[in-house]
Amino acid sequence: MEEEYTHKESIFEKISEFGKTSLLLTKLSIINFLAKIIIGLISKIFILIAAFLFMLTLNIALAVSIGEYFNKLSIGFYIVALFYFLLTVFFATYLQKFLTNTVGNMIVKTTLEQHVENE
Repeated sequence: MEEEYTHKESIFEKISEFGKTSLLLTKLSIINFLAKIIIGLISKIFILIAAFLFMLTLNIALAVSIGEYFNKLSIGFYIVALFYFLLTVFFATYLQKFLTNTVGNMIVKTTLEQHVENE
């Protein structure tokens, strides 16, 4: 009788250990998944910052060049600002749905690819 009790106790201990191990594995899988997403986002943010600084410098140089052409520096900045205003109006009216769907699909695709890699 005592041997049966010890055997049942051993089974319960193994089940308990299995549950703890499964929980730990799940936690580590979630942490790994989130870490990959966060690292990807951070690297993309740094690339966007670098691209933004490049574009800012390029736009200032372009505005100064246009201003020198018209012999008035402010006209160059007005022309560059007008260009970006027209570009914004174009994006807001024609490409908003396209960009929203494209970015949404890209996020879902990336998430699913990372999820498949983890399995």
